[in-house]
Amino acid sequence: MTAPHPDLVISVTRQILFPAATIFNAWRDPQTIGNWLFATPAGQMLRVELDPREGGKFLIAEQRGASLAEHLGTFITLEKSRRIVFDFTTAPSTTSTRVTVDLVATPDGTNVTISHPLAPESASYADRARLGWSLILNNLETTLRSTPAKKSTR
Repeated sequence: MTAPHPDLVISVTRQILFPAATIFNAWRDPQTIGNWLFATPAGQMLRVELDPREGGKFLIAEQRGASLAEHLGTFITLEKSRRIVFDFTTAPSTTSTRVTVDLVATPDGTNVTISHPLAPESASYADRARLGWSLILNNLETTLRSTPAKKSTR
């Protein structure tokens, strides 16, 4: 993992009108995660692999026009209904970065904050990364609204 730039942390917060447990479980649901994580409006999801445990890996591959966008990662921390930490990269040969997802329950749902420190060589991608994480949170909420409620067994 490349050391992040000390002053360059992308942080996106959104209130989502679902309980923290529901949001936490969405990050661990292989049936729906491909609908929202790294999914784009014009892309076609090709492959989703998810091992939702600490040390478990994920691969999300989406065809975007002529390009294949791959997101690979490893879960570092899965703290039920509170925090998810994972290292991810967009190519097996590139260095990963660490992303933290904090879930804070509120009377109306959950404040979800995604924090992503960028390495100095990635500074030019800051606006694109911020937009991407915002899109992911929008996709997450849309998916939760359209997915029948499941009982939590974990």
